[in-house]
Amino acid sequence: MGLLGNCCCGCLIHEDLFDRTDGTPLRGAWCEEDGDYEISSGRAKCLVAGAIAILNIQHPVPDGSMIVTFDTLDEIANSGQKYRVLVNAEITTSGSPVVCETVDYYFVEFERQGLNDSVVRLGIVSGGVETILKSDNVIGLTGTTRTVQATISEKTLCGSVSNAVLSLVGVVHAGLFADGYYSGFSLSAVDMLIDNFRFYQHHVTEYDCGACICTCDDKEWPPVLNVRIYPDPEDCNRLDQLEPCEFEIEYDRATATWRGSATCCDDELFDIEVFCSSYGGASLGINIITGCFNSHTGPIGALEDCETPCITFGPITVTNLDLTCFCSSIADPLLRDTCTFYIEVCG
Repeated sequence: MGLLGNCCCGCLIHEDLFDRTDGTPLRGAWCEEDGDYEISSGRAKCLVAGAIAILNIQHPVPDGSMIVTFDTLDEIANSGQKYRVLVNAEITTSGSPVVCETVDYYFVEFERQGLNDSVVRLGIVSGGVETILKSDNVIGLTGTTRTVQATISEKTLCGSVSNAVLSLVGVVHAGLFADGYYSGFSLSAVDMLIDNFRFYQHHVTEYDCGACICTCDDKEWPPVLNVRIYPDPEDCNRLDQLEPCEFEIEYDRATATWRGSATCCDDELFDIEVFCSSYGGASLGINIITGCFNSHTGPIGALEDCETPCITFGPITVTNLDLTCFCSSIADPLLRDTCTFYIEVCG
């Protein structure tokens, strides 16, 4: 996903290495909403717990989709200290030196606990109210320094940290803030340190840049996908009990797949798995774990529409003699036809 472990320098909007005189405020491109930060040995040091620092540089498109990272330093295990990345931030500015006030924003927060119970948390602040959208434990954390990354686009907010086995957390959010062209950070305790703040374009505004999971032309596939299974033709008697069936599948970071299931006929469980792929020119591939595919032979075709984005897999053949698919009202295989169905997956 995204940028962790990759340079992607051509996507960089702005970086601050904090390589300035010790004891001075951030200043420069920064405006601090409240509290204060200062430069300490080439790093940003928190002087007031919870202080928000906003990078007063607008996304160049402008657009609310972005990727923002910084590096933690000297983490304290089991401290509960929180490193927060602000993205898609709407701000107001006033005064000289410039003071910023955040209006609305999304955030990714890394809470430092132990090796398997540190947390990546996704949230939104809107109208002064903070809401947690999703959180999950980080598994296999190592070391005391790492990159914290926030990735946001039209539908998706993702967060992750480096130096861990599993850390990715993703959610489909309610929509970008219209004027949220800014980024920033916040630290929860005095003397916490960060370094190397970087503000990047997202794949949706610059094609070669990163995204959360995988992409379809200039769009990206979100952490939750909508599935629709339907017969074609609709009146084929082999699948006359397969009404168009709709359900959601969610991305599983452990398997790097979207997985979900639903009972679509009276007694037929459709369990499918979708994964990022470039096979056959399509950006997603599919495995049908269970569900009326036993008599199908050959590869499953895919027709992709990245504008939506949607991908339709099929046709998938069910023969009249297939006794494992329970989607027909006709029990005698000699009295029914061979039919096909499709699986449509949309972001």
